[in-house]
Amino acid sequence: MTHRKAYALTLAFLVCSCVALGKEVRRFDGPGPMELHVHLTAIAGHANQLEEAFREAFYPAISKQEGFRHSDLLRIPDKQGEYVLTIAFESEDLRVRWANTPLHNEVWPKFSGHAIESKMSVEVFGVVDGK
Repeated sequence: MTHRKAYALTLAFLVCSCVALGKEVRRFDGPGPMELHVHLTAIAGHANQLEEAFREAFYPAISKQEGFRHSDLLRIPDKQGEYVLTIAFESEDLRVRWANTPLHNEVWPKFSGHAIESKMSVEVFGVVDGK
């Protein structure tokens, strides 16, 4: 598999939304707020670059999006180079809208390019508000 093809497959899986056969694939069908967790492992020697890309490219871009609640890059204690990226939006529709923007397509590779693609996984949760 070529590097370009592997990258394209990773991007399709992890952009938090994808289009398959002309039909949008959603990750969450419930009402209200949602939170997505991307588990990832930095490429050896790339942990600092991963963290820098989150701070300088990904977070500034996502935090300006409509419906954005929060996003954090969490280090997993005692597991060097392992992280959980959290992303929360007011609704799945707003998250999908963000995931399909040119800005997302610009900043996501700057961040995810420092992670091992075969070790990435995604979990999605509906948020129970305490309001």
